[in-house]
Amino acid sequence: MGRYIRNRLLWMIPVLIGVAVMIFSIMYFVPGDPAAIILGKEAEEWEILALRQEMGLEDPFLVQLGRFLWNALHLNFGESYFTGIPVIQEIAMRMPRTTLLGFLSMFFTMLVGVPLGIYAATHRGQLGDSAVMALALFGVSFPAFWMALMLVLVFSLRLHWLPATGIGSWKHYVLPVLASTISGVGTQARLARSSMLEVIRSDYITTARSKGLKEREVIYKHALPNALLPILTSAGARLAHIFGGSTVIETVFSIPGIGTYMINAVNNRDYPIVRASVLVLAILFSLVMLLVDLAYAFVDPRIKARYAGAK
Repeated sequence: MGRYIRNRLLWMIPVLIGVAVMIFSIMYFVPGDPAAIILGKEAEEWEILALRQEMGLEDPFLVQLGRFLWNALHLNFGESYFTGIPVIQEIAMRMPRTTLLGFLSMFFTMLVGVPLGIYAATHRGQLGDSAVMALALFGVSFPAFWMALMLVLVFSLRLHWLPATGIGSWKHYVLPVLASTISGVGTQARLARSSMLEVIRSDYITTARSKGLKEREVIYKHALPNALLPILTSAGARLAHIFGGSTVIETVFSIPGIGTYMINAVNNRDYPIVRASVLVLAILFSLVMLLVDLAYAFVDPRIKARYAGAK
């Protein structure tokens, strides 16, 4: 297992290099001049050119790319064009908020979605199954930003139960987590239902029932471990989607996390922030998928045996 983890960590290196090259290239060729934005519309042409030279924007593409990769290797992402604050310092301050929001959303998504899907599968064709699928359809039909705005309208502006924006006590996390969870619950419930239905039809489940085992034991001891494999895959992708889509939730609720930090930088052409934020999110995604692969081993002993023999 240790050898497998080491190999997966090594595979992250070319992935992150590819992400770094891609985001640098995108920001290099995107329209807009950071120097002109910083100096404003009244700036003279020579002033803009002097600032571009000072910022290193007049250097050839390969020179800028090499400098960026070398600095990123040493976790030096430069300073913000507008505030002058080191980017890594801002990211370190904002990352815990984005990470906490993401993991809380994923926790409640799995806690609610998977049991609902199992219940629907074990009561296929009954009223409970129809009710769960109707709720799942409701959850996946509405965009996250619309759901967030509706939650603010109801629980903050009308009922005055929860704060609408900012970050502080645990109450500030309730609406963002709920908005991010609702659509995820629907997706996980539908996936868990289809996965369980496929496993329940298997011959070994029929054999287990023929031996007189209790239905609860058949479902949770024999069927669920095999049904969890696609659920875990979807959970990893969902968590990565939450981190990547944090810009929407954080913008609606004015949460000072990586999402709002990055979206403001995109609007201002603040290249160091955008490049660093995307690279950090790519690292998070890679680590999440590594955790998903390791979780397979605890669900399926056959996978653990294969991992143990991995070179």
